[in-house]
Amino acid sequence: MAVETLKTFDRVFKSLVPNPAGCKIGSNRLRVNYNRFPEDLEEFLIAFREDVNECSIDALVGIGQPTQRARVLIEGDKTGKLDSVKNLAELIEANAAFSCKSCREIGDAAIALERPADVRLLHLDESFLQLCPALERERLHIFSVSAITRQQRAKQAQAPQPRTTPEG
Repeated sequence: MAVETLKTFDRVFKSLVPNPAGCKIGSNRLRVNYNRFPEDLEEFLIAFREDVNECSIDALVGIGQPTQRARVLIEGDKTGKLDSVKNLAELIEANAAFSCKSCREIGDAAIALERPADVRLLHLDESFLQLCPALERERLHIFSVSAITRQQRAKQAQAPQPRTTPEG
């Protein structure tokens, strides 16, 4: 039942969120024969790790000559300092075709660049706090459990401590 729920989510999610970059790895789908689930899962993971050459993200970011949206990130005061954007600038300047490895290095920047204007990005990563506004894209920051725990600890540390009086 859990696998069927995940497959339904995957199918619905894919139909609702466009993939303008045409990521071939992101398009991989888990196909399950319940009689050989471990083998199917292993095949899926192997396919997910294979590097793709001639990635369509080249056109999205503009190899050699950055697209206007990529330029906004690279030249932005806040966004230009992000590691993913620095890596993006280096790859564009090197005029190198993208691979899955290079895409991993620019991950957040690629995700932000790919988002259509009518899609809100739900994210955990704080880099999108700068990336999405720079590209005029809606976003919603969802806090992870560890982030919430850190916030609670910080509040407790800042709370006034009860005064103790010396006994005597």
